[in-house]
This record gives sequence, structure tokens and C-alpha cells, in this order.
Amino acid sequence: MQIGVLHSLPLVIVLSACQSPPLPPGTHQEFVCSIGETQVCIRVDEYPGSDLVFINLHDDENTGVEAGLRLIQEKGGRLIQLEHDGNRLISFVSDANEFKFDPNRMFTDKGARRTLENEGEFSETAFHVVRQFADKVLSICRFNELGLIVTIHNNGNLGYSAESYTSGAIYETDALKVHLGPDADADDFFFVTELSTFNYLIDKGFGVVLQDNEKVTDDGSLSVLAGRRGIPYINVEAEEGHFQSQLKMLREVYALYGN
Repeated sequence: MQIGVLHSLPLVIVLSACQSPPLPPGTHQEFVCSIGETQVCIRVDEYPGSDLVFINLHDDENTGVEAGLRLIQEKGGRLIQLEHDGNRLISFVSDANEFKFDPNRMFTDKGARRTLENEGEFSETAFHVVRQFADKVLSICRFNELGLIVTIHNNGNLGYSAESYTSGAIYETDALKVHLGPDADADDFFFVTELSTFNYLIDKGFGVVLQDNEKVTDDGSLSVLAGRRGIPYINVEAEEGHFQSQLKMLREVYALYGN
């Protein structure tokens, strides 16, 4: 099935069926998309026992994928991840120009425009292709059917962390509340959209950031889209290499939702 044919240029082609039945236990399915000459594999691993769905959007964040796979094999659930060239950004060529975008900045019109402009070249054709790819990812995730969105991300030491949302920091205006766990590494924290989840995780001793769903910057991220749609969202964020910490955090998500 072909999608995204703009100006007679087929930039995005889905090679495998996108409306698939539930996966059999302990197996995986791959949806291969071509964006220009760039191939992106949307991989879905599923095990019986839980309805939880985990999403990994950056191909250079591997600790979270390892922890997610460990947990769904143990407790059940689905893990959806993007695989391409091992980089954070996805690159593709159109009309002899190279475009790059962040796959966690493509879920709104403003975000898709901004990520293309920030990473280099921009064109209306490239913009529409990125937005169509975002819609395809949401379709495979069955986004509109989810009662909870859980993403898995990794960061680097001394970079992005829960402290990035504190007073005077770069993302201060995006957060309604911030709690730095007294015994937690600031790199290992939850980012959530609901106050009840925020309070629950504080009681468990974790660092937590509550998104301001009204004032958050529209950067096209999945948390922004979830906040707009009123779908509960949890990002399980940990420093790359902090496997045990991220595993503990993911276990808490299962505990919170009765799995």
C-alpha cells in the first residue's frame, strides 16, 4: 500500500499491512516504511499477560528498549520501537535535498515544521511526508484505542534531566509541578500528564515532572499530543546505561496499573 505520494513523488511506502490482527504470543511483527531511500522499521513485540503498550521513538536509546523487552517477556504487553540507522534523527532525501527530523517532534503540525527547520532543510513536501509518517506510527500503535501511553526514553549524563524543568531552567514553563526524588538520580525520572500519577510516583520516592497541559510548548512530542487528547501519558526517562533503574521504574508502571 502506498501513501504520501506528493507531486508524483512516492516518499513513504508501507510494505507490510498496517491494520494487522493482534500478534500471536511471544512473536514480533515489522512494518517497513521507505522515506525516500531511508528505510524505517516499526517493530512490534508482544507477549500475553498485560495490555500495557510501551513506545520507543529514538533509535539511539537502547537501555530503555532492553528494559522494556525484559518486562514484556516477564509480565506481558507490547513494545513498539522505531529502527533505522541507530541515530536519534531520521534523515531522507527529496528533490536532491536532505531533510532530517526528530521522530518525537512530528505529532503536530507546528512540531513537524519546527523539527525540519531546526535540523536543516524545509519544504512543504517534506513536511507532509513527516506528518503522514507520524500518522502511520500512531495507526500502528493504535493510538486512539489506548487508555494510557507509556514512552521509554534515555538521556545522557549532565544533560536533559528532571532539573531541566526547575525554576530558571530551560523547560521551566512546560512543567506545572516538579519533584526531585531525594534519593534518585535527576537523570532517572518520570514525565507525566496527570496529577494523580504525579502524586502516586512521588509517594513511591521517584523524581517526577508534571506537564502543564495548557501552557506546554507545542514541540510536536507525543506528550503534547496526549495532553491535547486527554490521554494519560507517562514517559519513563533514564540515563543511558541505567538499566536497573529503568527496569525498576517500568515495574512501577505495571504496579500502578494493576499488572
